[in-house]
Amino acid sequence: MSNLAIPNPHSIAIGLHDYWLSEAQFKAYEDVVPTLKALKNRGFKLIVISNVSSGKNLKIYMQKADIPDCFVVLIASGDVGYEKPNPEIFKMASKLSNTPLKTILLSATNMKKTT
Repeated sequence: MSNLAIPNPHSIAIGLHDYWLSEAQFKAYEDVVPTLKALKNRGFKLIVISNVSSGKNLKIYMQKADIPDCFVVLIASGDVGYEKPNPEIFKMASKLSNTPLKTILLSATNMKKTT
C-alpha cells in the first residue's frame, strides 16, 4: 500500500513501463547501420554495454531502432549489477567476448528517442 492510497502501485508501475516499452519509438542515426555492418565485415567484435534495466529491454530498444544483430555480446547493467563507468562491467564484456580489456574501444551511443 502506498501513501497515496493506491492499492497496488507496483503493478501500475509495471503496466506503465510495459505500455511505454510497447509505444516508444527509437531511430538510429542514418550512419549507424552502415557503420556497424562495415565494422563487423572487417572482423571487429562488436559489444553493447548499456545502463538499462535488462537485456530484454535492451534487445527491444535495438529492434525498435532497427539496429541489426551484429554484436557478440550485449550487456545490460540491470542484469549484471554494475553500471558504466564501473570497470567491472567492462571486465565482464572483455571476458564474455574473449577480447583483451586493453583492446576494447569505447563509444557513445548512437540512438535517439523520436517520441
